[in-house]
Amino acid sequence: MNKRSNIEDFIPRILELYKKGMSTPEIEELLHLPVSQRQVQRIIKKFGLTRTKSESFRLAIRKGRRKFKRLGPGMGAKEFRKGITLTLRYAAFKRDGFKCTLCGYDVEDGVKLEVDHIVRPINSGKNTLENLRTICSACNIGRWHAEQKHP
Repeated sequence: MNKRSNIEDFIPRILELYKKGMSTPEIEELLHLPVSQRQVQRIIKKFGLTRTKSESFRLAIRKGRRKFKRLGPGMGAKEFRKGITLTLRYAAFKRDGFKCTLCGYDVEDGVKLEVDHIVRPINSGKNTLENLRTICSACNIGRWHAEQKHP
């Protein structure tokens, strides 16, 4: 008995489990299939049963593989930054000596300076001078990437 005839015996069961919300690794583990997960995916696609990205995302959340927390209405970035006036920005720049508080570079070193929240607005940070600091764009991007990997 070859692989092809062996996998064809499993096709109805594969399609049934996929419709019930199981992923291809789960199907392969449950049925002890003699083929790879990619081949199972090809079978499912051949029968036109692929999930949309949003369906896959919702399924991953339901199974605990992804976490997702919705923001409430009116929580956009523009709403948070409304309180940072030009006067407040200038005060933060002046207090920090027009230098990045993390690396020490200034405009003469060829960097772009930005005003950054120490405690992000999404985490209840306020638009006050005490919660603002001068930071260069490179450090700001680096901070953002570090927070994405280790929230």
